[in-house]
Amino acid sequence: LNEVKVYPERGYFEAGAGARVWEVRRALAEHGCMLPAFPGSERVATIGGIIAVNTSAHTVDAALGKPGDFVLGLEVVLPTGEVIETGTESTRRPAGVELTKLFIGCEGLFGVITKVRMRLISDIRTRNIVAYFDRVDGILDTVTNMYRKGVVPPLFFEFLDHESAKIGYEVKGLPEPPGPVAIITMHDWTKNGVEEKAQHFLSFLKSQNPTEAKIVEDEEEWKKIWGSRSEAGNFINRRGILAGVEVTPRVDLLKEAYYEIESLRGKIESYKNPEFYSFGHIGAPTMHADFLIPTKDVPNEVKKRFIMEVRIK
Repeated sequence: LNEVKVYPERGYFEAGAGARVWEVRRALAEHGCMLPAFPGSERVATIGGIIAVNTSAHTVDAALGKPGDFVLGLEVVLPTGEVIETGTESTRRPAGVELTKLFIGCEGLFGVITKVRMRLISDIRTRNIVAYFDRVDGILDTVTNMYRKGVVPPLFFEFLDHESAKIGYEVKGLPEPPGPVAIITMHDWTKNGVEEKAQHFLSFLKSQNPTEAKIVEDEEEWKKIWGSRSEAGNFINRRGILAGVEVTPRVDLLKEAYYEIESLRGKIESYKNPEFYSFGHIGAPTMHADFLIPTKDVPNEVKKRFIMEVRIK
């Protein structure tokens, strides 16, 4: 279940469902190819899991699509115990009704995926951008305007509100950011192409009135900026009892959704005015909204009521 075979002459690869994402990515890299899924948990996440939930993880869907869009066929064990093969060994997927589509994203409901066949995708080139804003509004408006104006979407478009960014930047040894942070990666299949996209997106960003926006040239600086996103989530979790939701609103309702969620802070009765943090794949748009209370001197009954209240609201 963890075997990975790459067939460049056929235009696809096959992997056992138990192969770790990083193992698949490493095998593909040897052939100048990439995997169109970028989970932060890639050292434990499996390719079977990626396809079973059809997650692109950090990727903005409008940039590459979902991993399932590249699946040519599957080996699946049905609830009856029967093993079936779906799809095709051609790089052209069949049109119309096709069993492969039934199992992609079904979370094992209709059958357990044991092998995946996916089309090979040539590796990409990337350029990284960071932008700082006075308020989260600036980032929310930027995302909405990106879609409204038909700007080519980035591969990654993450954000951290100011409180989350301060934690993430401190952990990574970076100076405190002046405000909320937008973390962006552009992609293309040529050096000139990605450079053109990065410059175009940077110009668009600057029209949205950030306090600062720049292409990050230094690789070590970029690793710290990118790492601040995951570290913020990790360290916020350690600060107390966390109750959070993941929200994926309609693009034109993004700002409305953000402030509707933030307003819950003043409506929670079990613990008055908990801390509020927000970050996530805002370019998708998806955002995490987390409410936190300290663990010290807070009775367990209050913690339970707090968790349930946030979930219900």
